Parts: sequence; structure tokens; C-alpha cells
Amino acid sequence: MLLDFGRTRRFVPEVLQRAVLARDRYCLVPGCTAAVEQLEFHHTDPFALGGETKLDKIAPGCKNHHIEFDHEVVKIVWVKGLPWVLLPRDRDPAQRLRRNYSPPGVPTSIPIPE
Repeated sequence: MLLDFGRTRRFVPEVLQRAVLARDRYCLVPGCTAAVEQLEFHHTDPFALGGETKLDKIAPGCKNHHIEFDHEVVKIVWVKGLPWVLLPRDRDPAQRLRRNYSPPGVPTSIPIPE
């Protein structure tokens, strides 16, 4: 696949960054207003533990939320090719998967799949 760099690149190449931003637009965490220039690209499977650099394994987050992704305070869950966040219970008592931006026809929150 064109946007699959596997284990050959740890840092996300610009072409892959553009594809991630076309899909997600902003930091994944709902309500985050960080500018696109402030976004970092998170390997949802840590690269140091064998994760790959490819479109369905990379999610955008601002610096603060990227740290929360790394420490699993905010969890990323993939559903049908889209990354969703699960916020801690104190921030989201309903415990639904959420996105800051969803493409047309996709809701901004869904129940956790079983």
C-alpha cells in the first residue's frame, strides 16, 4: 500500500501526515482546538514495540493529548478504519467512543463495540 511504511520509517512522512489530516482534520480529542501546526502523529501500536508507520496505525493529537495517548489516559480504538478516543470516566461518564471530527454521515460518538 502506498501509505504503508511499515517498520522502515519511525517518523511519519509528510505524505502520510497529509492523509491522516485528510481523514481526521484535528486532534482526535473532542473539543481540542489545537492548530494543525501543533499536531503530532501517534503510533497506536508503539513503534518501539513493533508498531508500524501506516495510515491505519497513526492518529493525530496535540502535544498534551499525545502524552495522554502514550500513557493510555485517553485510549484510541479503531472501528471500521477510523480512530476513536475513549476518554477517562471522569471526563465522559457515558463511556462512548468519540471523535473531534467525523466525515459526513459518521456520528461524532458511538457506543463501545462489543
